[in-house]
Amino acid sequence: MPISRGRFVEPAPFCVRVTNVVVTCLRGARHREGLTQRQLAEQTGIPQRHISEMENNKRSIGKNRAKILARALNTAGYRVFL
Repeated sequence: MPISRGRFVEPAPFCVRVTNVVVTCLRGARHREGLTQRQLAEQTGIPQRHISEMENNKRSIGKNRAKILARALNTAGYRVFL
């Protein structure tokens, strides 16, 4: 869940930051829930290969997939994945 500090919003603590840009929160959220990529793929219907590519910033997540992932990973709000 993002933490608001005035106008700046910090990403959730499980997000990975690279050069001040949130690259992906997906891997951190997945690990927090104790899921493998394969398990997450089975829960969401998103191919495991695509999850791997999203975690490695080789595939964009998109709004619809972000919503699916947020539900599966018990994350408050889908925007954390965008």
